Amino acid sequence: MSRRRAGLALAGLLCIVAAVIYATERWPKGRFAVYGPNLAVDIFGLVAAVVIIERIIRWQRERELEPVKIVATRRMATALSELMRLIATMYKASSPSWEARPSTIDALIDAWLRQVPYFNAATEAPVTPPRSWREELTIVGQQIEQLLLSDIDLYAEVLGTEMVVAVEDLLSDYLFAMLRTSYVSLLANLATSFERPVVLLFGAQNPESVEARENSAERMRAGFHAYEKLAGKPITVPDVLWRKDVSPAWGASRFLGGADAVSSPQAGPGAKMPRHEGA
Repeated sequence: MSRRRAGLALAGLLCIVAAVIYATERWPKGRFAVYGPNLAVDIFGLVAAVVIIERIIRWQRERELEPVKIVATRRMATALSELMRLIATMYKASSPSWEARPSTIDALIDAWLRQVPYFNAATEAPVTPPRSWREELTIVGQQIEQLLLSDIDLYAEVLGTEMVVAVEDLLSDYLFAMLRTSYVSLLANLATSFERPVVLLFGAQNPESVEARENSAERMRAGFHAYEKLAGKPITVPDVLWRKDVSPAWGASRFLGGADAVSSPQAGPGAKMPRHEGA
């Protein structure tokens, strides 16, 4: 029995008791005056017993599931920490060295949203063996997606509705759609012996793409906030990520403009964006 249903049952019970008291005072003689109070007491005792038993059962169930919730929360922290590191790495690789060093998830998501249009996925990712960001994004994106899906598949009951819905919304969003198709489009280009020198997966400046990036940012924010409610603590952004001796280098994958670039009002004064890249 949910809290809402328990509240409605209690309200109904109080209404019945009030009606019995009123009827007893209104008609003090007769069978109702004799049996009405006993009936009210019986109904009250029955409903109270049901509510108390339901609360005891729920409390026992919560105690039994507490170790499971700890495991589920730890697994969710692992998946979301990987997502945090991915967007932090993309932000650092696409940003000048003077840009902000975010210390919170909200600040990181805002910074990512501001700089990711300049992220050139055709450059080399800071991994071994060497591979382009397009391949790396798909590999890491699939790993994060599998972690998130396995967690909600196994532990949906203890994670709660808000966390499950936030994860499902995030996985069906623009960000993960781009991560899934990044390497596929690379293979298609290689099959036709054509590779773009600049690939701004998140660089399109038409209103629909700008809105899609903003929606992705909000869905990431919702997922991290749902976790914070679940765990009672946030996913943190380690300061070590912003050190110069930690890969990638600041601006290592930043698109700086070219012959096929045009000014973009969304990108800021003097910024350059390619005409036909991105999604």
